[in-house]
Amino acid sequence: MAGGETGKKAWVINGLFNDGQNSNLPVQEFKIGANGDYCDGKASASCYLRILADSEDKFWEGAEKEKDNQLWLYVSVTNQKVTTSTTVKKNRAIELVINDEGSADPEQKAIEQVCLGYIGYTEDSDGYTCNSFETSSTTVATCASGELPSEKGKDHSAPWSSSKGCLVVVTEDDPMNNDCGYFGADDSEVVDTLVPNKITKIKTNFIEVDGGGGDAHNALAYQWSSSPDFGSQLCKSDWWYQCDQSAENQMVVLGEVRYRCEKTRWVKMD
Repeated sequence: MAGGETGKKAWVINGLFNDGQNSNLPVQEFKIGANGDYCDGKASASCYLRILADSEDKFWEGAEKEKDNQLWLYVSVTNQKVTTSTTVKKNRAIELVINDEGSADPEQKAIEQVCLGYIGYTEDSDGYTCNSFETSSTTVATCASGELPSEKGKDHSAPWSSSKGCLVVVTEDDPMNNDCGYFGADDSEVVDTLVPNKITKIKTNFIEVDGGGGDAHNALAYQWSSSPDFGSQLCKSDWWYQCDQSAENQMVVLGEVRYRCEKTRWVKMD
């Protein structure tokens, strides 16, 4: 262990019962500054490493004698290379859907979908619409390029460049007048699976693109969460990094700050 964290078991030796018995141990390699210990992810840090040898049965030697089975070492870690795991899924866009005419009436809501690519609406008879829920229509929002921002852009929307942030598409969907728009979230914005929060770190201001009612921007007043199926979403360098079950214990590094994926949530490490 290092820095107070529980370490991994190195060896198990059976048949040693009496004092004075010896056993040759195979060489065991340990990584310091990895796997969640105190030095993990720090380019330069110092840790205490504890080596403990003790019986696994319930017999206890007493507080003083227990201490004679351990050795503490001071370890210095320098020039550690910190990288982001390649197994974490990245999404280009997420979609928020509200039904909120006029002044904002904030609620706590879950995001509608996440997309590996862009989110777009296909054209209807008037060339453009904002219908996210009309599943029988050809104007459903899908994880594909369409009328909303994409690499090349189209009609109402300019190309979404790498400098605009993590794309968030918004639909204000109701029977009267549907509106939609989009904005770019900035680095370190998190949409959590447990605690709903407003999206406040904004890199590219909200842009209304259709409907005329100007109601889609009300989504900025809402508190948003993600479902465990989607996993928490962390914005980094114009991508939403997804913490789901497949990314358990993986890490994303933002400057000097580290985020670890724990039970579908991004947890900021000290």
